[in-house]
Amino acid sequence: MNSVSINEEMKKNPELKKEDIKALEEWSSGQLHLPKISESDFALFLHCNSYDVEATKEHIENFYTMRTHLPEFFADRDPEKNATLRKTFDRVSIISLEKRTKEGYKIILTRLIDTDANNYVFNDAIKFLNMVLDICVHEEGTSEGYVIVVDLNGANISHTTRLTWLGLKKFMLYIHKAAPIKWKGLHYINTGKSSNELEDFVVEKIVNSIFVARISLHSSMEKAGDVLSLDIKSIGPVLALHKAEIKKLESYRNWFLKSETQFKVNETLRVGGPMDADKLFGADKPNFRNLDID
Repeated sequence: MNSVSINEEMKKNPELKKEDIKALEEWSSGQLHLPKISESDFALFLHCNSYDVEATKEHIENFYTMRTHLPEFFADRDPEKNATLRKTFDRVSIISLEKRTKEGYKIILTRLIDTDANNYVFNDAIKFLNMVLDICVHEEGTSEGYVIVVDLNGANISHTTRLTWLGLKKFMLYIHKAAPIKWKGLHYINTGKSSNELEDFVVEKIVNSIFVARISLHSSMEKAGDVLSLDIKSIGPVLALHKAEIKKLESYRNWFLKSETQFKVNETLRVGGPMDADKLFGADKPNFRNLDID
């Protein structure tokens, strides 16, 4: 996952200790269901968990297990030859911005290109988003944090019919519990008069969950800029940035193909029996406690 060398990560993060990485290596060697994990990836997970070794073990388990059992987000990610992905690239814009918040957080901006709700597929958009996030992590390694900005301009109540509560929950759980990033917030912008129904849906489905503290709703682009300490209008032509993002993903085609086997568990080797999607997510409540953490 992390292409930044362990020596560079040690320089970036004085709190990172070799003995903690050694402890994780020893622990993971006894977790036969886990794949081989690099020192740089251990550094990544430690950083996400403020260098708490026990919390890092849980994060590692969640990362590899959830990616194994979320094929709708992490399988068939060929950016050149997957026809469904190519359609998604034409319908949704997801951009990793160069500008950051004053805290140094990376900003991922997503908005609709095609506003026809019939052409919006939530799982495919999330697959695209995770591809962008994966490459950010691969290139940058440890980071101060990430915020995701969802521009609702052009969205309406019809788009909510394209969402499922379980799919939305799976994505939020992955970002919160498993993604190798410090997730600092999800900001919905342009929740104005034309998006009142969508805002109501967001409130109903998300705000009362465990993610409430990290989700914000903004009536306009300007309001979001105030909160994020960023002039979002100054980011440049979105279409050109979107095309550049797609080109970058295409350049990582081989990496994406390899990642589909590298970042998975072997459930047949898990102590205590295999995990599956039903056990992990259930219909209502996630079952992370069933993951064995030694």
